[in-house]
Parts: sequence; C-alpha cells; structure tokens
Amino acid sequence: MKLGIIVVIDDSMPPRRFMQTMCPPLGVLSLQAYLAERSPDVDLCWDYDPAKILARQPDIIGLSAVTENFIALQNLLPRLRAHTTAPLILGGTHISLRPDLLPDEAALGVIGEGEETLRELLLLFARYGTLAPKRLSRVAGIVFRHPRRGVQVTPPRAPVRPLDRIPFPHRRILDPPDCIHLLTSRGCPYRCAFCSSPALWTSFRQYSADAVIAELIRLKADLDPPLIKFMDDLFVADRRRVRQIAAGLSDRGISFRQGYSAFARPNLLDEDLVGRLRRMGVVRLSLGIESGAQSILDRLDKRSSVALNQKALDLCARHGIRTCCSFVIGVPGETAAELTATLQFIERNRGSIHEIEICPLVPFPGTPLWDEALRQGRVHRNMDWSRLRDHSDFGQFEPETYLYLNPAMPRETFTDFCLRFKDVYREISRIRTLAVSFPSPAPSDPSPAPPGPASLLR
Repeated sequence: MKLGIIVVIDDSMPPRRFMQTMCPPLGVLSLQAYLAERSPDVDLCWDYDPAKILARQPDIIGLSAVTENFIALQNLLPRLRAHTTAPLILGGTHISLRPDLLPDEAALGVIGEGEETLRELLLLFARYGTLAPKRLSRVAGIVFRHPRRGVQVTPPRAPVRPLDRIPFPHRRILDPPDCIHLLTSRGCPYRCAFCSSPALWTSFRQYSADAVIAELIRLKADLDPPLIKFMDDLFVADRRRVRQIAAGLSDRGISFRQGYSAFARPNLLDEDLVGRLRRMGVVRLSLGIESGAQSILDRLDKRSSVALNQKALDLCARHGIRTCCSFVIGVPGETAAELTATLQFIERNRGSIHEIEICPLVPFPGTPLWDEALRQGRVHRNMDWSRLRDHSDFGQFEPETYLYLNPAMPRETFTDFCLRFKDVYREISRIRTLAVSFPSPAPSDPSPAPPGPASLLR
C-alpha cells in the first residue's frame, strides 16, 4: 500500500517557506519510522510539494497542517480531489484542536498522537478497500463525517506508553545534514497561557535516557552531524534523566563537534544542572524569559519570576552557554510600564543574550489566550487562519495586520513600542551576524530551504 503525506506550508514568500522548512517534519518522520517497523508493507513518502505526492499515485493521501496553514490546506483539498480519488486524511495540530472544522473533502482527521491510529486505519483500508463511516466509529482518536449524524468525534486514544515503543526517525532517508533535530519527549508539564502543547498532547512523556543515548550513538556512527538540536518543549524537565544522559554520553566518549542546543525553563536552572549541561556539550539554551514585569509572568501562568530569569542568564554566562531568549508582547491588559520593564531587562542583559526572539502573542486554539480572543469576538470558526501566524521572525512583523488583543493600550501606542523592540531585535541580530568568535562552539546555521513546489496544483 502506498501512503503519501503532504506537509502543508506557507510558500507565499521565501522567508515564510524558509521558516517552515528549516526543521524537518518530525511528526511525519516518526510516523514513517513507526510504520516501517509495525507495517513494513506500507510505502510512506512525504513532501512539501503536492504534485510530487500525486505523481506516486498513492492509495491514501495524508495532509498535515498547523493552524496558520489550515487555510492553505482548505484551498488545496478541492484541487487534490480533482486529481485523485484516494481518501484524504488530515493530521496535525489544527485538526487535533479543532476537529469540528473537518472539511467536506476529507474522509477523516486524526486527533493527537497519530502512530497507532494511522496504523489501525491502514489495516482497515487494506481489509475493506474503503474507510466507511460505519467502521470508522470503532477507531479511537479520529473525527469523521457520518452521512446522517454529521461530524463525529470518537473517544480519545490512549497515549503510547512507554514512548520508547515509537522508534526514532530513520535519518538515512534524509540528505546529510549540518545538524540533526531530535525530539526526545512529547508535551510539557507546564501550562503557559499562550501554549497549545498541553491541549495537544494531554500528558508529558519522555524517551528513556537509555533510548536517547542509543540514538545519539547511532547518529554519531551513521552521520556524525556537527550539531544536535533537541527540539523538546522542555528538555530539562526531568533532572534525573538529564544526569543519566550526560553520564551515559561521557562514559561512551560520545560528543559532537558543535555540541547540543536545547530548550529550558529559567526556574529549573541551577548551578548543578547548568554545569552538567555544559559538561555534556550543551552550547546553547533557548529560554522563555517572556517579560521583565512580574505581573505579566503571573498573567501568563509562567510559574517563574524576574529574579529567576536573571539568575538563569547569569548562570549560563558563567558556564559559557549561549542563550536565545524569547520575549512576548501584545498580552491582554499589558501596560506601557510593563513593556518598558521588558525593554529595560533586555538592555541590562545585552551581554548575556546572544540571540533574541520577540514574539507578538497569537491566540492558538486550545489555549487560555484563545478563550480570551473568543470573549473579545476576535476569532471564529470561519476566520482566515493565516491571521494566527507565528511572528517569531520579528524583523518581518507588521503591527497593522496583527490580531491585537489588548484593549487597555491603543494600537498606535503598541506600534510605537514595536518600533523600539525592532531596534533591539535588529541590534542583537546584527551583533550575532558580525561576531567572529564565541566563548563556546557555535551551532551552524540551518540548511537552505528546499526548492519551491511545482505549479501543478496552484
């Protein structure tokens, strides 16, 4: 059986395409590895280009999309249907959090974790040759359309436990990379007001330390990439696992030329943990500082403090770990004093912040921020989902078109602050670009984006 998966992206502008393809689709790669082990008769291929998937004449076509690309998916479906009779299965963040939006052209949507659900659906299709609604009702973790009862959501599927049951992606199928993006957990134990991860995954699970060590040994032997980027929402969530991974790599003499980067929370960092990370080879930590105002941190349910944020930066500087710090703006109720406090925090720490992300908040489905946007009447089921675009490339941010949720501050005042934040963003980015040496090995830049898609379905 041939299964083709289209990873739907925004290729309207080269910078958007670059941002959305600089990390491979780790979820799709996980599906590929899982099916290769459990259903070896399934030939899964994926691509960003719908024409390339159609050219393989798959028996089933999957489409994966995040919220901001869901409008692109909706526009693509009728064009796909004109070229194929294969069942169309949706997956990804948006359909998982808004299954009520299942398009007419789609046979069904997979909600949440997809490995076991997709395998069950493929077995069903192999046996009966169709994905009939009367049989779909018995498949957990999906949404489908019943001819009489309309959109139906089946009971949720239990998460895979232990996570070690899901193999890591088969990296040999990818071009030799400058770095490897590695996901060693799913979900996050925290519930920040702007993050949809808890709603998507519902639980926090990790690969065991032994599984992570074995994968790093394999990557070293097979590919020897310069850099490993841990893409977990929170790599340092379990201190014991971090200690075990660090010790296991040290015992086996495993290291990478440019080390590791990872995501961390400032409130979890202390002298012992930062020291272990540095000795392990971690050269860069991404920290969600978010704000220089305690009132904003509390409003976002960060469970941290300005003092802990400062301590984390000081620790990283002392141990020679570079930091990429993210800050949020556009919080409902945010005042000029609170935005000024964030600018002042950045200014005080210019020497400790090596990279910076300024992130205007986006009300993604499944978050308290989405609920606030609903109360304000700013979002609805028939909206243009591209308005919920990720703005982490702050140099391209346009305040005039931003879905602004702070009635306490005039948009004009917010726009003025955006100009001040852009100055900071550009200055720190310029310094990073011009730097010729660092106190520790530096990660390589991401590989160039793949070629643009063919025009068959445009």
